[in-house]
Amino acid sequence: MDPLLKKLILESGNWLRTLKSVQKNPDSENIHLFRLAIKQLNTFSIVIQFPGKKDAHAKTFAFLNKCFQTAGIIRNAELQLHRLSANSEICLINLIQKNERVHEKAKMKFIQLLESSNSSDLVKFQIAFSHEIEKLTSRQFLLKLNKTFQKNLKKLNKKTHQKSLRRNLHDMRIIIRRIIEIMNFIGFFEKDKAFIEFNEWLKTLNKKIGNWHDAESLHLSLLRYLKKNMPFNNACYEIADQLEIEMAFLEQEIENLLTNGL
Repeated sequence: MDPLLKKLILESGNWLRTLKSVQKNPDSENIHLFRLAIKQLNTFSIVIQFPGKKDAHAKTFAFLNKCFQTAGIIRNAELQLHRLSANSEICLINLIQKNERVHEKAKMKFIQLLESSNSSDLVKFQIAFSHEIEKLTSRQFLLKLNKTFQKNLKKLNKKTHQKSLRRNLHDMRIIIRRIIEIMNFIGFFEKDKAFIEFNEWLKTLNKKIGNWHDAESLHLSLLRYLKKNMPFNNACYEIADQLEIEMAFLEQEIENLLTNGL
């Protein structure tokens, strides 16, 4: 077999290795690594177009993405708790407790999902996935990568030229993450200076948008909570204002990166 395809098949099994780790110890780091591996698996799936909606393994794929979504709720609650714990305002105590409940509930659901998984189905899924890659030559895989890369690059370019940057940041974040995953695969084949520079630019952009997303998520949670549960409180609204300033600053940095980079 083509040695590059061997590497890709090994890489495609990351999700199974991280799943086993998170089953043994569902801590924050293992959950984070599991989420990264499922993102990679989703990109793999788009490139090789497997499994299809009517494929026998579609149910297993849907199960893995359900685990991924639940893990995302855990991560978001942890990020908000980390930011909120830095403030001692009394008005935030109930919001902190609310996030703790969300985190605990999502963690329990995640563990239950892991316990309900069928190890035989998961292994069969990975075997079938590997076989789909084996059907290709390295050149065919690279052509599929290039097609997916160009498609996502066009999507990103379209989003960057629309009027409202803030409105498009969520979609841009998903597209950029996908392009980074594709470029990681392309890196198996070649890495020239232009490739490395573009990849670093994308990672910087992705980090800025990720920071913006985290600030926006907390900002919205805080405003919703204050509106429903608290009378006007200067200190807590000042925290919301600080988050708004942080978001505006990040938006400017993102806009500068887009202007200079594309």
